[in-house]
This record gives sequence, structure tokens and C-alpha cells, in this order.
Amino acid sequence: MKKFLITMLFVLVLSSSVFASSDVDKSSDVEELAAKLAAIEAQLNNTVTKESGISISGWGRAIFAPGMSNDSGDTVNFNGTSWGGNSARIGWTIKGQSKNVGFHVDMNADGGSSGFQDQQKIWAKPTENLTIEVGPSVFYQALRGDTAYGAWNWLRFDGIDDEDAIFARGKAGGGDQNNIHQNGNGVQGGWEREDGIDGGAIAHYDKDGVHVFAALDHSKGSFLDEAKTVREEYTTGDMLARGQYGFGYDMPNVGLVRAQYIGKAYNDGGNELESYGIFNAAVSLNNLSDNFALDLGVFVPTEDFDKTGDTKHGWTAFNAYGKYTGVDKWTLHSTIQTKFDKVDKTGDEGLGFQLGVGADHPLAMADGSYTLNTDLRFMNENWSGDDNSVSTLIGISKGLASGKVGIGIEYTTGGFTASDTGSYDDSNWAIPVVLEYWF
Repeated sequence: MKKFLITMLFVLVLSSSVFASSDVDKSSDVEELAAKLAAIEAQLNNTVTKESGISISGWGRAIFAPGMSNDSGDTVNFNGTSWGGNSARIGWTIKGQSKNVGFHVDMNADGGSSGFQDQQKIWAKPTENLTIEVGPSVFYQALRGDTAYGAWNWLRFDGIDDEDAIFARGKAGGGDQNNIHQNGNGVQGGWEREDGIDGGAIAHYDKDGVHVFAALDHSKGSFLDEAKTVREEYTTGDMLARGQYGFGYDMPNVGLVRAQYIGKAYNDGGNELESYGIFNAAVSLNNLSDNFALDLGVFVPTEDFDKTGDTKHGWTAFNAYGKYTGVDKWTLHSTIQTKFDKVDKTGDEGLGFQLGVGADHPLAMADGSYTLNTDLRFMNENWSGDDNSVSTLIGISKGLASGKVGIGIEYTTGGFTASDTGSYDDSNWAIPVVLEYWF
């Protein structure tokens, strides 16, 4: 658009110069015209960057493993991402922002053609502290709590569940993947939205350490059961019952205290959907020490897994993540995640748990800065639904101007999330090469 405007202005200025006088020195015409165009371009640049507030940023990650074991005992190769499903994440974000209104679009070219990811929304601020966001997929991340470290950013071990493990981010719209598998305003039991989801809306209030939000799914149609024979309207009452409502307060000298209710629905085995929900509370003790951060979270569903089939929040869970930076230049990580009364592969109920420790350390070398990453995880039978598993990672990355490149070795008695190779019957290994950028 800027080039088009400059070209049109060039034509107009040139035309006026020609018709104004045919006797002037041509070289002075050219010099004057160049000066005018330079001033116009500077003004246009100023308008684009300051008044419209358009910005483009990007993030992406690709993993290539030249060697990886498979179920047949062969060595194979792998190309994908940490989480699987893509040959690479090649993403960029376009934002438009002013003082009180804007938009946000996350896009990607993961499979060789353009698509969308994460968020697409319009936001507006009717007051200084109140924001309303509407679109196909909307996140609210001010209160979110993860346990992500180590292999989460490499080739993930099967059973790792670090995302939103402490406190689920606010989320509305986004399709079944975001709703059901991540934080869940969606529908369990094979039911589908007849006409799809128009999207969702999130309203949040943020001031002086106080955060309050509500996330609601919108739908222009009804739900159909798995056989597509039973139809149920998605009413305003359903929308409110299956919404997500939360608040947080950043307590001075303590940390961030959070609580929320996440509404969902499940198939009761008959001809209708039943609403249920999950209570999620967390406290982040980040202000107790300069070198130590601890985040604690609990999830309590109003209905258990046997009824809902909810693989994300079907069990009462207590999770914790700690990070310590007080030992020289080391960053130490630890996590414990649990699922109460979860059955193992024989059908016996028990405490499912995952334990993890890891460490990162910068390495200064002649040709640049490097980082060492390590991760060690243990998952018991009730957590994995299979055998006990032990997994480990050692990786080293070189920091680049706006990204990194790294190589590591991973070993697990389980499998890898991103690949269907590997089983709990055999040990599995991989040599991942990771490329990542951020702008």
C-alpha cells in the first residue's frame, strides 16, 4: 500500500511540475522531486508505524531427528515439532493496536500452505482497565500457570502434560482441539457442533494486581450426537453453564493467587448433553525469594472420568512446579503432577503421578553463547496407563541473533509424543536437531 501511494504521488507531482513550466532546468526538477518524495515517504512511514500501530512478529520451531528407534528395532528419521502434527511450525503474528482498540491474528505455513493457529480476535477497551475480546479463537493468559521446561521444548516424552498444568489460561472459541484438550469449554462424548463455532468472547478487568475474567463460547448452531440422529440446541443457558470464570490477585510479598471454574459438557449416554465443570485454584509464590519460584495448582472436577471421558481434567489433581536460580549460573527445575484414582492398564485405581527434575546452564565459548539443557522424568503405571517409564534428555543449543539451533540425545522406556514409533515394551531413543526463531 505504501509503495502504491508513493507511486501515485510521484505521478501527480511529476505532472504538476511538467504543466507548471516547460522552461525550468530539468536537473533542478529532478532534485526537487526527489526531495518531495523523500519527505512524503518519511511521512507515510511515520503514519504507518505510529498512527495505525501495525506490527508483525514471528515464532517457529522445527525438529529433525536423523536417527530414532522404532517398534521394529530399525533406526528411522523424523521431521516435525515437539508436539507432533506438523512438519514444522512456521508462524507469524499480525497485530493492529491503538490506545483502545486492535486486532490479533496468529498464522502459519506449517504444511506448506497458510493457515491459522492460537488466536484470531478483535479487542476493544471501553474503559482503561476493562477489555472485551471477540473472535474465532481468544486467549487470556495473565493468570496462566505451566510446568514447561526441558523436553517440552525438544522432542516431548509420551505422557508429558506441562501446558496449563498449574492454572488453565482463559480460552473461548478455537474449535474442539483448543476447547476439549486444552482447557475445555467444549463437548465430550463424540458430539459435534452442527454448524461449527462462530467463536467466543472474553471480557477481563485488570488493575493494581486484580484480574477478573469470563470466557464464553458462541455457536450459531446446535449439537449432533455421534450418530448424527439427536439434535440439541445450544442455548444461552448452555453457553453460561459451560463458560469459564476466574479471578486472580497479586498479593504483595507473597505472589499471585488464582481461582476459576471451567464449564464443560458430556454425553450422558442418552439423548442429551449434561453440563459439568472443574474448579481450579493456584498460588504462585514468586515473591518469597529472589532466587526461588514455586507454583502450586489443584483441579477438582464435579464429575469423574468414568462419566465424562475427559482426558485432560477427568481426575482430581495436585500439581507443582519449582524453579531455583541461586546456584551460580544454573537454573534448576522440578515438577510433580498427579491424577487421583486413575486406573492403570489392569484396571486398578491408584495415584497416577509424574516426577521431573531438570537443569539449564549457559556455556560461553569462543564462537558464541550456548545453553545446556537436561531433563529427567518418571511416570508410574497409573499416570501412563501402561508400564512405568523413565525418560531423559541432554541437549545443547547455540544462541543466534533471533533464535537458536541445538542438538541433543533423548532416551525413554516409553514413547515420544510427536511420533508413533516406540512402545513401552522396549527402550526408545532419538537424536533431535532443533531449530527455533522468534522476531
